[in-house]
Amino acid sequence: NKKLRRKGVPGCHTSAQIRLIYESQAGLCYYCSAQLLGTYQIDHMVPVARGGTNWPSNLCCACGDCNQAKRTMTASVASWAATCEKVSIIGDSEA
Repeated sequence: NKKLRRKGVPGCHTSAQIRLIYESQAGLCYYCSAQLLGTYQIDHMVPVARGGTNWPSNLCCACGDCNQAKRTMTASVASWAATCEKVSIIGDSEA
């Protein structure tokens, strides 16, 4: 949060909001639906590098494998799924 604020990225979130995101995903990875069991990474669905914000509406909980494979791609890009063996279906390709 603090690092992104220094970079001028709009938005902020609280730990309570992150807990709500985790609960709304039923403790599953946003991308591959693996059980997170309380161990997860916060992912920016539209990466900050591509103009994404730090608001809760742009955040999801992801397993480390999916988050690392996604890198700076948007959540709608399917091409990164090939690098994450657990992912079978990711949304439509980005236009």
